[in-house]
Amino acid sequence: MIAEQLIPHEELLDAVHEASVHYVEADSALRNYRLSGAHPAKLEQLKSNLAAEEQSLRRAQKLLLLSNPH
Repeated sequence: MIAEQLIPHEELLDAVHEASVHYVEADSALRNYRLSGAHPAKLEQLKSNLAAEEQSLRRAQKLLLLSNPH
């Protein structure tokens, strides 16, 4: 908790933005896959990537919220 408070607010905003961009890219890749009908193994990889990016985004958002309790 103390380490979270030491991260500057601007850095947390940047982290949330970057995580959002990665999440949108992963979501877009999954959508494009579904339209193209590529190999099924790739679908599992894309789903896994999307889940990881979503978790990363949620973590960054949580840190941002914890750093600004107002």
